[in-house]
Amino acid sequence: MIEIDDTVDTKIVQREDIKPVFLTYYKKASFIGLNSKRYILWNNKLVEEGVLQRSSNTITSRDINEHNFISENSYKRIFVFTENYGDRNIAHWMLEQLPVILYFIELLKTYPDIKIIINKNRRANMNSLIKDYILAIPNINPENILNIDLTSIKINADELYIGNSLGCNMTNFYNIWNKIHQNINFTVNNNFITNTNANNKIYISRRNLLESNKQTNTRIMVNLEDISDLLVNKGYTEIYTDEIDNLKDRINLFKSAKEIIMELGAGIYNLLYCPDEIDVKIMYQDNNISWLQEFYPMFKNKKFRVKLISGTKINNKHNGNWLNTPWILNKNKLITYLD
Repeated sequence: MIEIDDTVDTKIVQREDIKPVFLTYYKKASFIGLNSKRYILWNNKLVEEGVLQRSSNTITSRDINEHNFISENSYKRIFVFTENYGDRNIAHWMLEQLPVILYFIELLKTYPDIKIIINKNRRANMNSLIKDYILAIPNINPENILNIDLTSIKINADELYIGNSLGCNMTNFYNIWNKIHQNINFTVNNNFITNTNANNKIYISRRNLLESNKQTNTRIMVNLEDISDLLVNKGYTEIYTDEIDNLKDRINLFKSAKEIIMELGAGIYNLLYCPDEIDVKIMYQDNNISWLQEFYPMFKNKKFRVKLISGTKINNKHNGNWLNTPWILNKNKLITYLD
């Protein structure tokens, strides 16, 4: 049970069983959405709060106080469930935002009318994932989900809650992941949905990201078309996870998998939905081994039979993140892992 002393103006709460995830409470505060940035205004100052400070603050509290907001609303209690990285990327969302939902679940038991704020303009591939998780919370009232436009809105609250799970990593996350799915209305490991047309061999493909309107970074396998054709010809079903429409289909897809091959990338977090002891093949570029190693605890916890297939970086061009360099995978080398 979360205990908040309403005589104090702010407080940090942390459950021992889900460390390092914590919750911050602010009395008489406002959540601000302005030009797609997020702010918290409390005691007439901007709060440097966790995930919100990943976007640099270019305005002051005076700017906010003088701004004529298109929309302004007031509620008794609000829970902030939106942040710049998580609304765009499944890796950041699962690890650094989803865990705080455990605090919302607990607050909802005491305050059934608490509002939860999500970003209306989140990236398309995150759209159903975020909302479907909220809708799976027991006793949630869909009318209390505030799907807001962050262009120009101010939401005042007597009590504002915001969680922070930036301290999570794949070593401490697995226990938290299980707790989340013990507290919502579906399970990953039991009967969630029956699939009579299960795809046993799945290729999680990034081929659709070659389209100019879908490119999210410069980490591109330059011979991806050839590699993808090879895998399809070897009997793998090609799947684009960013085009999965709802959470049920996502869980069903991975729950039924017996073998998965994929590139190292954000989509690797989908493997958490898989059953234990399946075959997993990861294609990666040789300069990203340290990033790959971050997932070893998940491989161990899930008892995956893992094969790592390395490729080669072809130049140092990237979009500001050294992980995102173009690379090539030797087709003949890959074949030796498939036969």
